[in-house]
Amino acid sequence: MPESVVPVIPRPAASVILVRAPMSVYMTRRSDALRFAGGYHVFPGGSVDQQDQALAQERPEELAAAGLPPDRAAFVAAAIRELFEEIGILLARDETGKPLWMPDGFEAHREALAGARRALLNDEVSLGQIVSQCGWRLAGDRLAYMGRWVTPPAAQRRFDTLFFLADMTGAIEPEPRPEDGEVALGEWLSPRVALEDAKAGRVRLMRPTRAWLEELAACGSAAEAWARFSSPGARREEVFETNTPEILRSVLEAQGVWMVPVPSPTLPPHSETNVYLVANSGEAVFVDAGHGGPEGLALLRAAWVRARSPRVRAVILTHSHTDHAGAAAELAAEFQCPIWSHPSGYFLLGNTPAGRPGRPAMERRALADGEVVTVGRLQLQVLHTPGHAPDHLCLFIPSAGILFSGDNVVGVGSTWVGPPDGDMQEYLQSLERLAALPARILAPGHGPILADPPGRIRELIQHRLAREAQILALLKQGPRTAEALAQEIYGPTAPPGVMEVARRTVIGHLVKLEREGRVRRMAGRADLFAPVAP
Repeated sequence: MPESVVPVIPRPAASVILVRAPMSVYMTRRSDALRFAGGYHVFPGGSVDQQDQALAQERPEELAAAGLPPDRAAFVAAAIRELFEEIGILLARDETGKPLWMPDGFEAHREALAGARRALLNDEVSLGQIVSQCGWRLAGDRLAYMGRWVTPPAAQRRFDTLFFLADMTGAIEPEPRPEDGEVALGEWLSPRVALEDAKAGRVRLMRPTRAWLEELAACGSAAEAWARFSSPGARREEVFETNTPEILRSVLEAQGVWMVPVPSPTLPPHSETNVYLVANSGEAVFVDAGHGGPEGLALLRAAWVRARSPRVRAVILTHSHTDHAGAAAELAAEFQCPIWSHPSGYFLLGNTPAGRPGRPAMERRALADGEVVTVGRLQLQVLHTPGHAPDHLCLFIPSAGILFSGDNVVGVGSTWVGPPDGDMQEYLQSLERLAALPARILAPGHGPILADPPGRIRELIQHRLAREAQILALLKQGPRTAEALAQEIYGPTAPPGVMEVARRTVIGHLVKLEREGRVRRMAGRADLFAPVAP
């Protein structure tokens, strides 16, 4: 892994799930313009900051009432503070013991609460100073600890989050602040309805949010939920998410990237091409198009709807091979947008404005190495990475560490590199360039999403160098053709289609070795290769 990819230490955070009778939960929808989890429904919460740490030292007994040890008191403080900042509910009691989250206490201190909230949001005062000046006491006993979730290591933004439950039955109505730029709306939802809306694509949920909603949906009432999680013997789940493809896919979606595997005529072991929709702030691009016909277009349109139907700026092609670009014209026509690609691939798609016969007209634009494509607030760096194909492009989102690798790096197996399009020397140079990127998540053209892109790329480089050494070792035993080398390396049981790809890859290695002066063609036999003596 390059030195620029440093481990991300999870930020301590707290989140509060408000419930009320008979059984509903309060959720806020984040602004679509946010780079992380834009448009997602979440529970109120945020990071633990310095004032929370200070409050844990100043009021340990009040915070300890939540039932957690002293080293987690700052999480309780953050939960109370974030709830007050985001929706105007302060879990505290006045000097007479009156709860400030209930109507009587709220009305008695309405002006003081409103002023304190404004001052807190403007960073003019800390929550500790507010409660001290007003003579209030924090109500840690109104929070029941539910469990802990830690974001996977590959994510650029990681959180170590403690989740709490609070029963707000009979309390004041929450007051979200849409003008603060983060919260778009706040609403009470039945857990079952929220899960159904998520399944239908009307609501976006992150994995922990979905998991807690599923648990709450199993509770018959808000009182039952409170009794369950406030019980001393309640299960306290601690989930440390790992870098599995499923979890990484959810991490991508939180960054506004949807992976859509589209059935395409490609090579084993793959049968699909991964098309990606990158969306932010009402804008989007597709990365590749696949070649899935009407079924593929339907899958891509469904992903576009889940992303709230953003304006599609372009279809960006990693390269012009049919399994990646076969449906480019149809996809561009579907969303009335141009096709962007490296100029060297134009001829493979049709150089005329009308494209190939029987296909819609295509508006084209060339992308240059080093160019930056903006999608809302996201930026995608364009990298010309020839080798598998002369027009091959990769795209990189620095803010999220996401690398779209096309066919240069696939999720399973290795890429074939040989004539007529491939160049092994350029391919290895491209891999070296990609390995140097501070990438955290690999979004390949085929196969599963992977963590540790530099490690995966180094693995492929070593695989190619080992294959090269194997070819040289066989040639030292005697001159051989590419066909003979492929048979010896891959074995006679390989399917015909795979053997043809293997033969081309062997030719790719031989051409590279010939350029480097390490092998030569036998006189009068252009297809027969022998090593060059040192």
